[in-house]
Amino acid sequence: KEDFKLLELDDNYNELFDLHDIIAEKDSKIKVIIDYTSYGENNKFRNSVIRVLAKENSEVELFIIARDDNRSLVLESIGVYTEDGAKVAVHQYELGASKLYTNYKCELIGENSSSIVDSIYFGKEDEYLNMNYDMIHRGEKTESDILVNGALKDNSSKNFKSNLQFIEGAKGAVGAEEEYSILLDDTVHSVSVPLMLAHEDDVVGNHASSAGKLDMDQIFYLMSRGISLEEAESLIVESKFSRAIDSLNNEELIEEVWNSVRKIIKRGN
Repeated sequence: KEDFKLLELDDNYNELFDLHDIIAEKDSKIKVIIDYTSYGENNKFRNSVIRVLAKENSEVELFIIARDDNRSLVLESIGVYTEDGAKVAVHQYELGASKLYTNYKCELIGENSSSIVDSIYFGKEDEYLNMNYDMIHRGEKTESDILVNGALKDNSSKNFKSNLQFIEGAKGAVGAEEEYSILLDDTVHSVSVPLMLAHEDDVVGNHASSAGKLDMDQIFYLMSRGISLEEAESLIVESKFSRAIDSLNNEELIEEVWNSVRKIIKRGN
C-alpha cells in the first residue's frame, strides 16, 4: 500500500519549530511532501527536524519544498536510517531563505539498502546557503547517490560539504557524491568540499564537484536561434533542474516549483 501525505504550512508564522517522524513499516511504500512556503515582510525563523526510519524492504520518497519570499533564517536537519532492502529517496528544493543551514545524514545499516539524494538550490541577492550531506555505508551491498544541482546569482554565496563514508564491514557497497553549481554573476561566492572515507577494501566510491559560468558556446548557439540572453540562461539552468523537479510527479506542485525557479532566474529580481 502506498500512502500519500501533503503537509502544507500557511504563511502566517514568524517562528516555526517542527519535528516529523516518518516510519515506513516492512514492505510498505510512502511518499511525503513537506511544503514550506511563506511570504511577507517580517523576519522569520524556521527550525525543522525530519527523521526517516525505513524498515525491511520498504520504500520512502521524501520531498521538501522551501520557498521563502522574506528575510528568513532556516535550520533544517534530515536523518535517515535503513533496514535490510529498504530504499529512501530525498529531494530538496531550496528556493529562498536569507540564511539556510541544511544537514542531511543517512545511516545505511541494513544489507542491500539504498538511499539517493536528488536536490536543487538557487541563491539570489545576498542569500547564504550552507549545506552538509553525510552518507554512511554500514551494511553489506548498500548503495547511495548524492546529486545536487544549483545556481547562484547577484551576491549570494554557498558552502557545500559532502562526506561519503564506507565503514568496516560494508562489503560490496557502492556510493557516489556529485555537486554542480552554475555561477550566473561574477559577484557570487561558491565553496564545495567533497570528502570520501573508506575503511573497507571491497567498495566502489565516486565523487565530483564543479562550479563555473554558463558555457558561452551554448549561449551563442541559443542566441543565434533568436533566443535572448536571459531566455538562454533560463533554459540552461532549467535543464539542470528538470530531473529533480519532474520527480515530484504532481502537476500542480511541479508548476509551482518551476514558477519559483523562473522568478529567481529573471533579471531584476
